[in-house]
Amino acid sequence: LKDKLPWMLHLGDEVQFTRKPVLGEPGLISTPNEELLDHLQPGHRILINDGRLQLDVFKRVDDDTVLTVVT
Repeated sequence: LKDKLPWMLHLGDEVQFTRKPVLGEPGLISTPNEELLDHLQPGHRILINDGRLQLDVFKRVDDDTVLTVVT
């Protein structure tokens, strides 16, 4: 993360996953896992932290994926 501070995700928050090599910041996460981003489509759900956090793919924007926190 840019400021090395954690941030909390809340129900309804949008998070953008990008393949661009940028420092993360609230709402923006960079991932080198291009295969993951290639396969995510609107309606897919991903689980993070052993399923404690669930995000639904909302839309694709260019090479990025926008997700919404659902739990």
